[in-house]
Amino acid sequence: MTTFAAVIVLTIAIAATTVLRMVRNGTTPILFWLILVPAVVSPMVSGWMALFPGEPAAEAPLEPPNGRSTLSIPKGHDLIVSATIAEIGLADVDDPGIQLTDYVIKLSGTSWEQTLMGKIKRGAGSVRVSDGRDGKASLSTEPSTMTMLWGEDRQDRFRARGIGLSQVWIGNWSGGAASAVTVQAVPGTPSRRVLLGLMGVLVRLAILSDARLGTDRLAADFGVLTCASILIAEQVTPDGGIRAILFTLAFAVIGGGIVGKSLGALGEFFIGKSVDAESA
Repeated sequence: MTTFAAVIVLTIAIAATTVLRMVRNGTTPILFWLILVPAVVSPMVSGWMALFPGEPAAEAPLEPPNGRSTLSIPKGHDLIVSATIAEIGLADVDDPGIQLTDYVIKLSGTSWEQTLMGKIKRGAGSVRVSDGRDGKASLSTEPSTMTMLWGEDRQDRFRARGIGLSQVWIGNWSGGAASAVTVQAVPGTPSRRVLLGLMGVLVRLAILSDARLGTDRLAADFGVLTCASILIAEQVTPDGGIRAILFTLAFAVIGGGIVGKSLGALGEFFIGKSVDAESA
């Protein structure tokens, strides 16, 4: 719930800067508020569905190096790859291979195939060696402050390309961060097509508002919010933590802002030419 609270706080913070700027400039037309509501709600909806997908409809446990299983994927479900972090001993502490696992998982259905590729990363500072009272070294794998802040990359999200019963197997496996993985079919986040459509509609309305109603940089602001909803739906996993949300919103600010600002500039140019033509 803390991670979802971060989604709400950061989304409202981004929207608040837009509202304050509009109020300060004295430009708050009805269209602005009509665009603002879905732009603010969409990241929250994506966040809730990504972080709290509910019970998996099916799951397929796989053990390296050649694990194989079956998975029944219902319509409208995403795939979550969840790793079991491997236990280690004192002899393994200096082995760099314990920090990372690269995997390739293949799925094959009736008329479709899909390849899942990702990395599993042990949390920063989660493995520490200390001297005990008896003078012997002891190994600790309890989370440190750094681990709790940065977490462990032990889950990945993928859009399922097909539905129905599929064969699932490990195609490639290297590294010692994980000892096994489970592929789960969980209720999906809003579809990419729906979110891209929403982004297109809101950014177009924002461009119109900037050009005709005198608002300022709405296309860039709403581009950030709608881009955030897309990235959260595509990337965030139930165990992703605040770190995943911060990185996702940072990319949304950069990517969505650039796209929205560029489209806004083009829109204002062409709408401006249209207005000039009408005036003539």
